[in-house]
Amino acid sequence: MGWRGFCNFAGIMETRTDYNQRWMMALVVAIYAFTFIPWLGLTLFNSKGEPREAIVALSMLQSGDWVLPVSYGGDIPYKPPFLAWCIALASYLCGGVTEVASRLPSALAMMALGLTTAWFLRREQGGRVALVTALILASAIEPWRAATACRVDMVLTAFMVGSLVSLYCWVERGSRWAPFWSVLWISGAVLTKGIVGMGLPCLVVWVYGLLRGRRFWRLTLGLAAIGITGCVLPAMWYIAAYQQGGEGFVSLMLEENIGRLTGTMSYDSHVHPWWYNFITVLTGMLPYTMLALMALFAARYRRLRDLCHWTSLSPERLFSLVATLIIFIFYCIPKSKRSVYLLPIYPFLAYFVTLLIIWLWQRSRGLLKAYGRVIGSLAILLPLALCILPMISLKGKSAVYSLYADSIDANPVAIVLMIVALGAGVVAWRQLGRARSWFRAAGLSLIPTLAILWLLSGGVLPTVLNAKSDRPLAAEIEQLAPEGPVYSYITTPMLRCYTINYYLGDRLREWCPASVAASGYLLIPANDVEVWQKQYGRSFELQEVAPWSGISHKSCDLRQPIALYRFHRLQ
Repeated sequence: MGWRGFCNFAGIMETRTDYNQRWMMALVVAIYAFTFIPWLGLTLFNSKGEPREAIVALSMLQSGDWVLPVSYGGDIPYKPPFLAWCIALASYLCGGVTEVASRLPSALAMMALGLTTAWFLRREQGGRVALVTALILASAIEPWRAATACRVDMVLTAFMVGSLVSLYCWVERGSRWAPFWSVLWISGAVLTKGIVGMGLPCLVVWVYGLLRGRRFWRLTLGLAAIGITGCVLPAMWYIAAYQQGGEGFVSLMLEENIGRLTGTMSYDSHVHPWWYNFITVLTGMLPYTMLALMALFAARYRRLRDLCHWTSLSPERLFSLVATLIIFIFYCIPKSKRSVYLLPIYPFLAYFVTLLIIWLWQRSRGLLKAYGRVIGSLAILLPLALCILPMISLKGKSAVYSLYADSIDANPVAIVLMIVALGAGVVAWRQLGRARSWFRAAGLSLIPTLAILWLLSGGVLPTVLNAKSDRPLAAEIEQLAPEGPVYSYITTPMLRCYTINYYLGDRLREWCPASVAASGYLLIPANDVEVWQKQYGRSFELQEVAPWSGISHKSCDLRQPIALYRFHRLQ
């Protein structure tokens, strides 16, 4: 059974007589909600990306400017405002721009992405395929990680996949009805990240429509009309932002949207070689990359022409293949590459993993069950290792290790999640040998996978990552200077103390000798103190604040110790 057998096996037909689809959708919502929402506030901000986005919403609420708010004293946002709007609205429910409010839009977008994926597959492929695909999507490392981050990527992905699925339905129904939802999703995508939110979905559907034999001009003009209509609402914001920000806003938007794609940015941003995207997908689809590698032992290699029979694929599989290839190739073009750029292909990769599971069930059940037992073993070993770790006496313990060892025994949530993971692993080992359908075998592998992720989200990562956060530094500064601006001096362009600024309520300002007060507090990275002294030592006197924990703590934003000084202007 070669490529044709993998894509067109008869066993898929049994999934058309499945559970009630409403129950399936409700189960997707319940599992997604438990996987992502309860843990949003456990982890402090510990990287510059999350507080940078949250500060935009904070400055919106403080200034009342919902178009182009200024943060850090003079920075305008790098991206359109949709995520900031969502965070600001969520803050009314959460009592402020907290970690929960900041991450809630991404978690809700992930739930919408899972429902969209299940809806896309439910009618033609059946409820079981839709449910398993949605759960694979939720438990793949890259989507799972992005779903609880205060970044634009998951919100953008939800809009892009929504527009892809909506435009797919538009093509399959003859391109005759007004695609209201497509226009809405494209508008949201453009307001989240920029023009790529319109161009990429239209490109994917254009290629798919031509492969399906649709008329060239009808398809092209129809997609052009949809794309232009979807840009009407974003254009209103762009016009208002230009009137407020002027040429500075235009330069920033051109650099972020055009310069990032063409490699003409004024600074290097996430520059990686072409093969970087292959590595990110292989790691981002863990643990299912392991299943794909195991499946190689069950494959029969036929002539290369067997890979070219795309005309025999069902519409869903052809569309998934086209979307995956177009988006992947598109993001290989720019020098700037990040793993989250490829998030829109993960629903389709999850679908292919589901097809792979069914194919393996027909071809090599032993391999599928072996994979499930490997995951079950990990679910058993991880809680045991977490229980043993605090008992080990090590010399020179790291701060993270000590913090974890002191807190794990007193964390009832972590204990419960360890028991759940342990139980899921034991059940997988006991029941996989009795599995009589691919759906049951897949479920016995998915349950321990999700249990491991729950344990990581609720019991392990908060302790580990909170040790990196700059929040304690912000608390010290808050005690020393409860009011007024606090200044920072950093020689590296575009670098800011975003985490400290967030926890200070956007009170940090860049050092500018002409506008600073006669005295105040100044943050300087350890490596930049000498540079500051050479430039401003004759005009200002510095007095180092002690004790100050910043000298022994590597800042999560600057990745080096940071010093706090009291400065005075010399007469």
